[in-house]
Amino acid sequence: MSTFEQFNLPKSLQKAVDLLGLINPTPIQIKSFPVILSGRDVMGIAQTGTGKTFAYLLPILKQWKFQDTETPRVVIIVPTRELVVQVAEEVQKLTQFMSVRTIGVFGGVNINTQKKAVLQGIDILIHVAWTTVPKDASENPAFDIQSNLEGGVNLLSAAVSAGVKKVIFISTGGTVYGIPKYIPIDENHPLNPISAYGISKMAFERYLHFFYNDRNLDYCVLRVSNAYGTRQNLFKNQGVIGHWLQKIKNNEKLTLIGDGEQVRDYIYATDVASAIAKSIDYLGSEKIFNLGYGKGNSLNEILKVCQEITQKEIQLVRLPSRNIDVNVNVLDNQLIQRELNWKPELDLNQGIQKVWDWFQEI
Repeated sequence: MSTFEQFNLPKSLQKAVDLLGLINPTPIQIKSFPVILSGRDVMGIAQTGTGKTFAYLLPILKQWKFQDTETPRVVIIVPTRELVVQVAEEVQKLTQFMSVRTIGVFGGVNINTQKKAVLQGIDILIHVAWTTVPKDASENPAFDIQSNLEGGVNLLSAAVSAGVKKVIFISTGGTVYGIPKYIPIDENHPLNPISAYGISKMAFERYLHFFYNDRNLDYCVLRVSNAYGTRQNLFKNQGVIGHWLQKIKNNEKLTLIGDGEQVRDYIYATDVASAIAKSIDYLGSEKIFNLGYGKGNSLNEILKVCQEITQKEIQLVRLPSRNIDVNVNVLDNQLIQRELNWKPELDLNQGIQKVWDWFQEI
């Protein structure tokens, strides 16, 4: 029968395993250990529990080396508050003899205390969290305000208390400008959003400027156009390219809103990530940047590229246009190219090909 000693764990980790009374690893722990240890990506489908969490953590902790950083190195996402508490407690027991700091975050009435604990020692905060997409925000603007705007202001207050020096906010270049007066849209274009989503993003940008003037919290706003890429969260009703390719793979009908002539600026996720990385060290005077490819494509053009790459027959379900959508949105990216020495690397065909290749692997 297998034992944890066969994993050749470090003494600090093996000591914790012994104190927990763990002797024989479970089948999933045995099977997953060498695969995760090799550095390969692993997806496991099983009922949620600490045994499965340990299966993923043990090989990671075996290779754990101390780093003088407050940046989270492992993130565990579970579906309920109770499991957050349970998993955090078990991880603390497992790492009690190691230089590991474990924090459970689940929201609720004491969310500010949790935010301060997470932010402690952090210099740069990259704010990408947002609970709504344009459709959701328009259907329930009160929830959008409460969860995103009110919650975001609380986050900024916690950041000030924790000594954070700079906040990088991922805003939206697709909705804050509203109906464009000219194309491409530069950062000086008037802000006149026609959707609740764009209004709350714009309002949070204003609060960032308030905290900068009033409490000396530096900031940078990246107004991202239509981002897409591999590992997209397909459970959210956002991101036409990912949703369409998934449906094409599954031989399902695609939903097309309007006549397909709506034009958007599509930018690949790794290009967004590289711009975020460059904004961390930016010391210039500019605070707001458009982050897009700088070229527009219609939905009909996206359909054509998807069909050419997948070589599959596409079936459409057409729906009427929505009044929260603008017809054309293309961003001018000259400022970010000049100030951050950044430029997009993947064009639309290359990006869609990458996403399609990823869908073939999952």
